Amino acid sequence: YKPPKRPWCKGQKPTLVIDKSGALKERTHVAEKPGEVWQKFIEIGTLEGETILDPFAGTGSSLVQAVRMKRKVKGIEKKEIHVKIANKRLREEVIKWKTNT
Repeated sequence: YKPPKRPWCKGQKPTLVIDKSGALKERTHVAEKPGEVWQKFIEIGTLEGETILDPFAGTGSSLVQAVRMKRKVKGIEKKEIHVKIANKRLREEVIKWKTNT
């Protein structure tokens, strides 16, 4: 197996600085992050079509952003209420995607 070349890695490690000034107004999970934060992590770590695994998926913010960026997703969450919210958000995102293509 030879990993694919990452166009953003030019012999150096990527750096990501997160500005906390844009706080979430309504949270469904204590550690929820906005999609823009996840977008940067996803861009740095994956290519379109690759799979994102979030072992602490919470309410699915990372998974929704990954779907928007044409990645496959797998999420793990132990709290049933958070799983239900994540599933609902993902269903809504897939419906949006299907109606816009």
